[in-house]
Amino acid sequence: MLVNGLSSIMRSSFLLKGSKLSSKQHHLLTTLISKNFNQKRFNHSNSNNNEINLIEKQNNIIQMMVEKKLMNGLNNELGVKLLKLNMIPNKQDNLFIQMSMTITKQHLNAIGLVHGGSLSTLIDTAIGTGAFIYANQFLQGKGMVVLDSFTQFIKKASINDELIVIAKPSHLGKTTQIWEATIYLGDPSLNIKIAQSKSTILNTDNNKIENKEEENKNVNKLGRNFNINKMSKEEIANRFDKYSEQWEFLTTISDYQKNVISWIIKELKQYSNNNILLESNLKVLDLATGSGLVGRSIDNVLKQKVKDFEMIGLDISKGMIQKAKELNIYHNLFVHDLDNFITCLNENESFDFITCFGVTEMLKDINNVLLPEIKRLLKKDDKSQCWISFQFNNGTNSAIHQGMRNYSLEQIQDMLKRNNLKLLEYTILDNAYLLPSTSGEIQPVPFCIVKCCHQM
Repeated sequence: MLVNGLSSIMRSSFLLKGSKLSSKQHHLLTTLISKNFNQKRFNHSNSNNNEINLIEKQNNIIQMMVEKKLMNGLNNELGVKLLKLNMIPNKQDNLFIQMSMTITKQHLNAIGLVHGGSLSTLIDTAIGTGAFIYANQFLQGKGMVVLDSFTQFIKKASINDELIVIAKPSHLGKTTQIWEATIYLGDPSLNIKIAQSKSTILNTDNNKIENKEEENKNVNKLGRNFNINKMSKEEIANRFDKYSEQWEFLTTISDYQKNVISWIIKELKQYSNNNILLESNLKVLDLATGSGLVGRSIDNVLKQKVKDFEMIGLDISKGMIQKAKELNIYHNLFVHDLDNFITCLNENESFDFITCFGVTEMLKDINNVLLPEIKRLLKKDDKSQCWISFQFNNGTNSAIHQGMRNYSLEQIQDMLKRNNLKLLEYTILDNAYLLPSTSGEIQPVPFCIVKCCHQM
């Protein structure tokens, strides 16, 4: 696998298209990798020094390939250079990519400051390099694509400053990776931070979806033989257990991440600017957690804004809960059906922020169970909010699929009012995601997303 992965890197155009290795160079590097890898795998009598030398040789081979790619395109124009790396894992926390860039006039924007795009390119190159090597080298030649990236600029840089970025993974999975990177001014040991960033990576198959028909087949995986009116709760949970391993992929091709998660991220940033105090504590409840798509966005945007952060998640699917657990962002996770009262939490527990996405359409009685529970668990102040999505009845059949329930704006307003929840604002997403209708045709599913709080 290592041989095939590294050979693929030599042939690939990751980072930016560069000069090709000659067939002789390609053969030489492949032979070296094969020899070193087989030696590491099968010769258990080697000393620790031999083991270290072997890892160094393998890293040197990877470094040669990365350096060739950096000699071309935007990275070459910006002067991005590879300093050192370790991509032969013994432990996850040992993996890293370290690169540098010296600030010149071409890095400045129109008003003479270092362009944020220059810093973002340095970060993206380091993270992208590490993520691609991991996906291609250790996941049977897979590729990768960035799902989201959050960058915080801390301190300004000036002309002639040498910036050094260090990128490390905090999660390496079969489906996703999470990498964090920090740009330092000069020697990283001085801990002068210019910017820091966190990116979520989706590991992808290199066989691309070639046409709409093939894409629709994948979207249909979400709807095949799925009708909540004909399924027991156990059957629904089992179905989502099966979906859990491919959930990142399925929610990407169905446009859920592009339309719903992107909206959540945008609104979270606005919410944090208006409501979150740096010295405050924030306790979050993520209902219908799934694989942690919403929770990951909350963690990325809000966690850095507060002094203490705690997030709890609930979902009907054990498989989804396991995927969410792998993100290492939840204080606690519970398997729970939201058609039942929430007894897994402490009786007097309350939350500053509650989210509930992609589940009301599958619940039997949100008016008498879910909404009263949200009211009970949401803190009674003017800053605490709950965000809830409803499949929206816009007067067409676009939301009729799989037995899902949909609601008009008047119905939503009435349910909130009856539960003494104040509607702060609502947003209609005409295309929250794509799913097969009752006729089998792929159609957009509209959402009405509401923000609410206690009626004070």
